[in-house]
Amino acid sequence: MTDLNLDIPPDREELPLPDWCSEIKDTYHELFYFQRWKEDEKWAAFFDVVAKRARYSYIIEGMVVLANKYYKLYQDRGYKTFEEYRKKEVKKSKWQCNQLVKAAKISWHLICQGFEEIPNCVSQAIRLLESAIKRDKHEPDVVGGWERCVEAAQEADRHITANFIEAVVTENPEEKRKQVNLPIPVYKGLEKKAKRLGMTLAEYLKKLAQEEESEPPQGPTPEGEHLQNESFAQNNNTTEHDTRTSQTVFTDQGKLGGECCAEILRTRPEFGVCYPEPPY
Repeated sequence: MTDLNLDIPPDREELPLPDWCSEIKDTYHELFYFQRWKEDEKWAAFFDVVAKRARYSYIIEGMVVLANKYYKLYQDRGYKTFEEYRKKEVKKSKWQCNQLVKAAKISWHLICQGFEEIPNCVSQAIRLLESAIKRDKHEPDVVGGWERCVEAAQEADRHITANFIEAVVTENPEEKRKQVNLPIPVYKGLEKKAKRLGMTLAEYLKKLAQEEESEPPQGPTPEGEHLQNESFAQNNNTTEHDTRTSQTVFTDQGKLGGECCAEILRTRPEFGVCYPEPPY
């Protein structure tokens, strides 16, 4: 054991390590035995790259699984079927392999689109795809969704998680919420009204907002209404003995029924309806 509580690799002859962990062993020696980072500051940057490569190793694994399945590379290893290869070599279920390949495709696509930061693991990549489909199942925008995730994480100064990805990608601007500070008496009054209607406070406030939007436009002002009534009274007095009034009757649509109605409407704005010049 070292001071950092890391085991010292055993002697090759006494206990040879698996072939696949040679890179891990080399990293151990360079970091803790040789301490390369003391020689040149570039080594520290190199180890950051090594760590990042390890973090995204699921992409390589997914590509290997995909290539074995598509090109039947497992046959060169002596396996008759992919299922046999999957159980003995990959040691993952069929569902896990499918998820792994999907995640590899998604993250590789993001890399090819110019992203330096990509999902850290299979679950993040899959959540990105599922969230994009949930937002638009016909044209899921994985690239746009991931771009919003990266920007949102930078603005909030937080790490990206699978739940964070889903929240950002599926977010509907119309459903975004804001906190409102109300005086306690006002809050309690609204809450009581909501309970009387069998609603939550949020449902009640939403109902009020919808009613406000659906209200018809306000009618004429009292002053305008008075002037309109006065003009109608004058009109009734001046047309009492006019024979045309027997033919100028309002229909249900507010139109006049006589031949001279167009002229009256154009010259008498007090009727409240103005029509353009007829085409005939």
